Amino acid sequence: MLLHLSTWPEIEAQLKRSSAIVVPIGSNEQHGPTGLLGTDWLCPEIIAHEAQKGADLLVAPTFNIG
Repeated sequence: MLLHLSTWPEIEAQLKRSSAIVVPIGSNEQHGPTGLLGTDWLCPEIIAHEAQKGADLLVAPTFNIG
């Protein structure tokens, strides 16, 4: 379940089922002329979104630093 796409009642129900919350974290930095600036936060975000499909997880918005 994605936190930012959920209502408070949905979140409350989710937390009664499972207290697992994932907060993807990564930096925002340069990776050369052909690398994406968001590489270091996109990877954890994609992994967290895929993990929540097969598990009872609440995924918070990605916290990107930099």
